[in-house]
Amino acid sequence: MLLTLCIENFALIERLELELAEGFTVFTGETGAGKSIIMDALALLTGARGATEFIRHGAQETRVSGVFLPADREGWVVKLQQQGIEPEEDGTIFLERVLNLNGRSQCRINGRLLPLNQYRELIGGLAEIHAQHQQQFLLRPERHLELLDRYAGRDHCQQVRQLAQLARRYRQLLATKEELQASGRQRWREIDLLRYQLQEIDKAQLQPGEEEELLERVQLLGQAERLAQSCGRAYELLAAGSGRQPAALDLLAQVMEEVKQLARLHQGATPLATEVEECYYRLEELARELSRYQEKIEFDPEGLELAQERLDLIKQLCKKYGSTVTDVLAYREQIKLELNKLEQAEENLEEIQLQLEQLEQEGKELAEVVNGQRRQAAILLARAIENQLADLAMAGSRFSVQLSPTEHWSQNGGSDAEFFLSPNPGEPLKPLAKIASGGELSRILLALRTVLLTEEPGITLVFDEVDAGLSGAAARKVGEKLAQLGQQYQVLSITHSPAVAGLADQHFYIYKEVVGERTFTRVKTLAAEERLTELARMVGGEHTGELLKAQG
Repeated sequence: MLLTLCIENFALIERLELELAEGFTVFTGETGAGKSIIMDALALLTGARGATEFIRHGAQETRVSGVFLPADREGWVVKLQQQGIEPEEDGTIFLERVLNLNGRSQCRINGRLLPLNQYRELIGGLAEIHAQHQQQFLLRPERHLELLDRYAGRDHCQQVRQLAQLARRYRQLLATKEELQASGRQRWREIDLLRYQLQEIDKAQLQPGEEEELLERVQLLGQAERLAQSCGRAYELLAAGSGRQPAALDLLAQVMEEVKQLARLHQGATPLATEVEECYYRLEELARELSRYQEKIEFDPEGLELAQERLDLIKQLCKKYGSTVTDVLAYREQIKLELNKLEQAEENLEEIQLQLEQLEQEGKELAEVVNGQRRQAAILLARAIENQLADLAMAGSRFSVQLSPTEHWSQNGGSDAEFFLSPNPGEPLKPLAKIASGGELSRILLALRTVLLTEEPGITLVFDEVDAGLSGAAARKVGEKLAQLGQQYQVLSITHSPAVAGLADQHFYIYKEVVGERTFTRVKTLAAEERLTELARMVGGEHTGELLKAQG
């Protein structure tokens, strides 16, 4: 239930704070006093979209806040914690809406800022507002099936949601099937291209690092003759000698003998002899290395040609599929996966068709169960509405919920529903949208809300002139029904009817006051005697005492 309501800078309201009680509460006042302003503020608080016109002239923003105490406190604690919202210790829920002049809106639950859609969805179980213009939903047949399902109960609604899930899955698979079928030719062109690319890469039998090895081999084979000449000349100068030119090692051997002789003559020359000897041995080892290197030099024109052809092939593949051999091999894995995916498309089509047939069977079976429950619920709902209408001075009215099959099972279960009404005995049933008057719609709305709210304890119901167009006994019946609802729910009602106002547990009087050059909307809580005065004003001064219910 709504414990407190605070409205700041909203239209003619500068600041207003109300403490609301359990049971049935009414708001009355002269036309234009601001009753609709409070309704608009409540609507904003409970998730309606705001408009900058709501902001009081001269103010920068409007703010509406309220404290709710839900019946299912433990359930709401879990619900809030799942959204990362810290619950209050006393179990209350603080809601706040702020709207500023630039059109920006802020929504908060227990101080936590939330997007409007999330805010609206989360607080949906706290309050329900029924304004006169909202009665128009009764005239839209597409809403009637929703109301019938709601009346059929939670288990039924769960089956309807399950049916909707089956229908969504069916549509998704059907769209996938049609897409695969439509893209069949293009898919096969892609398969042919990928198969060619895969074969071309596999035929090359590429190996990681192969390109670098081939480059080194081509360089070696391409310069074999020059390498052999340079190596042979170096070996000749170092170790073999030619003609009159002695080898460097032979000359160094002579130098080594002379230095050794020098060392024998003078001990101080011994290091020189040692150094010359080491140089000789190092050059001797170098000569052996040159000999071995020369033996490895390969004269293979055919091998050079093959290596060059292999390099050319690798370069061609790299131009097509990647900068390096590693890139080409990675691309090969990529197209292999894509090819498998495309080749499996036909198999997928067969699998999709099987799934569609299975979903079709499940959907039809569940739709049959759902529609069977709807047929039973339609009879019970019609009886319940007729009973409620009899209580609301529409005795003798007949109400019917008529189901009609659709061409294919869907999330609606393969059927539509529409409400029919016969407000007077002897008249045929006709669609509600074509026959009901404004007063009748008000009472039908109240009847619907009465029979549909049996599983929503603690909710706050707000009615905006649900008694519009009614007077006398009919208005009294509406008041009694609102008071009856007030025994189970918190009911707030804006009314012009003294017959309704006299049955309330709590009574607020709304009036305008001019201070200086500004107009203000004020709200006053009426005591028993003040209520008599207000009822006298509403009824014209006669028989007010019998309108006011006995006060405890």
